[in-house]
Amino acid sequence: MKRGVLVLLALAGLPGCGGEAGLAPGEVMALAEAEARWADRGPAHYTLEVRRTCFCAPPSTDWATIEVDHDTLVRVNLLATGDSVPRAEWAIRPPVPGLFQEIKTFRSRLLQDVQADYDPATGYPTRMRFTAGGNVGDGNYHVEARHLVSLP
Repeated sequence: MKRGVLVLLALAGLPGCGGEAGLAPGEVMALAEAEARWADRGPAHYTLEVRRTCFCAPPSTDWATIEVDHDTLVRVNLLATGDSVPRAEWAIRPPVPGLFQEIKTFRSRLLQDVQADYDPATGYPTRMRFTAGGNVGDGNYHVEARHLVSLP
């Protein structure tokens, strides 16, 4: 019952199916179900490996481990070196709710399409592919997330 209510609440938060959000009805349902799984099973304190691939300079595109406590980033380190990422660069590696928000608001950033895959157990987005469309050659980017670890 809790999951059904969460799916309905998530759907209510999205603009019309295929409307302003730009998501097809099946994509809207997949997003809502993933958010419901995260709300039901996602840990409050966790680490997650995240990277963004785009026409950006490293280390922006390198894998990093984020530590999140109650939806707040508390640490971001490059996976390859363990070096801390400057706080000014943390925003490109948001906590899971920020990944969901990025999917929901892709149209407002003048992007044409988004495709997303979700973790079957906890619902977090594992791969998001954003397409700019039109004549924007460098607007496409991907976000990947993996290795969710629940912390005490």
